[in-house]
Amino acid sequence: MPLSKISNQDLLEEYSVNHLSVSEIMRKYGYADHTAISTRLTKLGLPSKRHHQMNIEITQRQRELLFGSLLGDATVRKNTRNCYFKFSHSSKQSFYVNWKHSELLPFSRHINTYTMKDGVEHSEFITSTLPQFNEFRGMFYSDLGVKFVPEDLSLLTPLALSVWLMDDGGHIGDNRVSFATCSFTELENEMLSDYLLYHYNLLNSLCWIGGHKYRVLVISAKSIHNLREIVLPHLLDGFRYKVNC
Repeated sequence: MPLSKISNQDLLEEYSVNHLSVSEIMRKYGYADHTAISTRLTKLGLPSKRHHQMNIEITQRQRELLFGSLLGDATVRKNTRNCYFKFSHSSKQSFYVNWKHSELLPFSRHINTYTMKDGVEHSEFITSTLPQFNEFRGMFYSDLGVKFVPEDLSLLTPLALSVWLMDDGGHIGDNRVSFATCSFTELENEMLSDYLLYHYNLLNSLCWIGGHKYRVLVISAKSIHNLREIVLPHLLDGFRYKVNC
């Protein structure tokens, strides 16, 4: 579609309401001239999306969501100077990817799908590369790019705990819930265990799996009701099964 056929109203809606980038508008409408779209947006009084995003602070809710995601499956990657957040999940639960994408607007970029070698389809998105995400890179990664659990767990709020549960938690019978903490060190596992016990009164234990190679954090059946009270206000309906509801 020629750019001239896109009304100013539609262009403004795609850019400001739907939060599409110039590149995403180009793909959606089959237009090849990046400069023409940028020029037209400038004439409409809109700054570049990157310039606009650089002046927007990450909200407290978004910070908590990022923290819970980074305890789970997500990553923060670094380009030359700044960082971006990346999240990928099975397309069978694409509603979860869509939810995170929506929660992280206006930073979120287009959702893509791809097929793994095992044939499983995944959906993923990244955010724009911005200085706002540098804090989370420093919070979770060493200078060598090794991921670790922060000593300061104050962002592990009920929302963050719920996101972590949706990412990496599971119901394992007898009203127990596990968190896949296999990639964490013994000290990091103990730190998370202590925080859940003393901050949320969640009785838990660290259990060995895989022939005594890995540890997972298991919430005791005695604390399942307490856990439900904490997370159910935040869990998406499609994940209530993880606390046996």
